[in-house]
Amino acid sequence: MKLEKRQTTTLNLKPCSMTSFSHLNEIFYGIACYEQNSQNEYIGEIIITKSSDLSEIKKIPTNGGVFRIYSLLKENSIFAVTTSGDFIFINNETFNVKVISNPDKPYFTDGSVSTNYLAATDDKGNLHLIDRQTQLPIMKVRAHRLRKVGDLECPAWSCTWINECSLVSVGDDGRCCLWDLRESNLKESLFIQGSTDDGMVFVSSKQDNIISVGDYAQNYCLYDLRSTTKMPIITKAFPGGVWHIDSSIESSHNLSAAACMQGGVIVFNNNSEMDIVAHDPNSSLTYGVAIHEDLNGLVVAEVEFDAKKLNRYSLV
Repeated sequence: MKLEKRQTTTLNLKPCSMTSFSHLNEIFYGIACYEQNSQNEYIGEIIITKSSDLSEIKKIPTNGGVFRIYSLLKENSIFAVTTSGDFIFINNETFNVKVISNPDKPYFTDGSVSTNYLAATDDKGNLHLIDRQTQLPIMKVRAHRLRKVGDLECPAWSCTWINECSLVSVGDDGRCCLWDLRESNLKESLFIQGSTDDGMVFVSSKQDNIISVGDYAQNYCLYDLRSTTKMPIITKAFPGGVWHIDSSIESSHNLSAAACMQGGVIVFNNNSEMDIVAHDPNSSLTYGVAIHEDLNGLVVAEVEFDAKKLNRYSLV
């Protein structure tokens, strides 16, 4: 298999995340963008484009930069987090926007949504919880810190819900932490130290207590949270730091795509070897990726941060 570039377009701001979603029986992309202006203020926007020709359908300005964006299939929406402490929800049919804001305006680096709660990580190593019904913050805990060099501050990069009572966060300290909401205060019930001291930058819940983790050291790992060894059950070296994985067609095609930062975009299978089946290493800095199917076959899209590019490939 190989990736054949079909289309490319230039965006207004630097894109750092993307997702795909269905609207009126077509596939669209939601793209999270952010930059610092001449006053060193974070500015951002969410761009909605058609997958078929990359034409812009809607531009949604935001307060602060937009750091990550995801599809929320069960709620027929996409959501994003911003550097000004906002959760932004966009309806897939109407494109109506709903914003839930943290009054302290933390720099959110990632977010995850459950039935009753919103969870977010920030650039100072904190994990935040927000009540969805009241839209109010209910808890904040310092989740990640550089313990080996004097307990210094570091970013928490990503989080994901395991179930309604537990979630996982990862950070620049190279730790993966499991948190239990059934305690009166949010409690770390388990932590896993990565195979290197390099930061963990992406985490996603799969199934049966299995999580996937990407790190700066170019490793993609699967962990079983029930294991007493705290060792990965699978480790795969990828060609760059693993910033994001899209596994939305894993169940139907046994394939996933990864944004490997300086290593470009890859497609890999989900067997025990996680073999890389296609790779384009020529991107300037890939932070976002989406893989999906259209009438002509499998499609992969990526965003290049430095070049401000959105690229669309056919997987052939």
